[in-house]
Amino acid sequence: MFGFIEIIHSEPKLIPKNIAMKVNELNQKYRFTEPRHSFEAKGNLCKVYVYYYLDGQRQVLKYSDGLNTKYFTVTKDLNKAEIKKRSEERLRLIAGIKDNYLQWIEHREFNPTTKAFLLPSNELSLLSYYQDFIDYKTKEKIKPSTLIQYQTKYNTFRDYLVSINNENITLSNADKYLYISYFQYLKANSISDSYYNDLLNYHRMVYNFIIDIQEQTVKNPLKVIKSITLNESEKHQVIHSENILESFEQLKEYGSTELSLMAQFIFYTLHRPDTLVKLQLKDFNLNNETLHIPASKIKTNKAVTIQLNPKLKSIIVEYLNTNDVNEDSYLFGYDMIDSIRGQKKQYQLFGINQSDRQDYTLKFNHFRNKQIIKAYKNNPSLTRIFGSGQNLYGYKHSSVVYLRDNNWSIEQVMEYTAHKKTEIAEIYARQYKAKLPAFPSLK
Repeated sequence: MFGFIEIIHSEPKLIPKNIAMKVNELNQKYRFTEPRHSFEAKGNLCKVYVYYYLDGQRQVLKYSDGLNTKYFTVTKDLNKAEIKKRSEERLRLIAGIKDNYLQWIEHREFNPTTKAFLLPSNELSLLSYYQDFIDYKTKEKIKPSTLIQYQTKYNTFRDYLVSINNENITLSNADKYLYISYFQYLKANSISDSYYNDLLNYHRMVYNFIIDIQEQTVKNPLKVIKSITLNESEKHQVIHSENILESFEQLKEYGSTELSLMAQFIFYTLHRPDTLVKLQLKDFNLNNETLHIPASKIKTNKAVTIQLNPKLKSIIVEYLNTNDVNEDSYLFGYDMIDSIRGQKKQYQLFGINQSDRQDYTLKFNHFRNKQIIKAYKNNPSLTRIFGSGQNLYGYKHSSVVYLRDNNWSIEQVMEYTAHKKTEIAEIYARQYKAKLPAFPSLK
């Protein structure tokens, strides 16, 4: 090895607090000395070190990684200029390590057990707390479908932070303005009011976890974000039975075939979009004309087998007759195809990859807010079916109303949807108005 020899013989001088170097309040009790370095007389091995005190006893932290590599060994083939160059490089490494120690002593919290400087907990990334929340809920053994929803909401938030180059924002820097911007972004992307509230409730749960469970002393930035008051008549507004078939056609012509198919499957199965995107070909028994939905693919966590509507069977059979599909393909999936800008998703029946419910929600919102409005304007003869109150989920409500109009009991609806409580199933029929019979005559 080479370089000058500097052997420390004397007791290092303690640095007065907040004078020679800045010390984190949490670290002042350790009475850190200023970082120094030394070279051993034999072999010229180098180390950087600081002294500190624990329980009245002097301790030492040493660091030598990267300082004693073969690169810094003097060999016969090295000239004086090269030796000088490498010596200066070594000194720069030493200076960098010293600077790191100073930064850690000032900004991080020293753990004497592990002898490591840790970031204060509120300097960890905001997203790490969101992951901790999901881990915490996983240990509570909540429904897998709920965990998937949490992960989807996390992904939406993470993607937003990435889009604004702020994915590494720390908990302490996450203020109300970040969330105001985020929820404005959500509104601009035409998500439904109910899903807006759903996302807001999710973020509120995460912050309750951060403050109450993780015991972080931070302000809750979500207090300034208000839920949207939903008009009861606009929640999942139903489509009248006489307009259902035409609504499918309008979705196909002015939206997309996949959007129309999603609406039909919701209507004829009475199941949610987030269930339908999980269904695979192996869940269908076309010979018996049944659809078996495993518990893992349904919100109620209760497996159900229903009769497959002939209309849906014909759609599936027609597709299978002209396409090569394996049993693991997703009913509402997608394949990746080449495009001018690289690869993109091609949504289709029985795609290789599982779609996200939100993909279809956004497609429907675009159809409702842009495409169909333009179509109605250009074609006055079109039946006005879609308004601001319609969404994809409304097809489930429309189906329940249709079935109740056709004498299905609420218990039969429950059996079809796998709901466990009558009150929940009745929510879907809230716009059902029973037809009153003629007043019975007195005899």
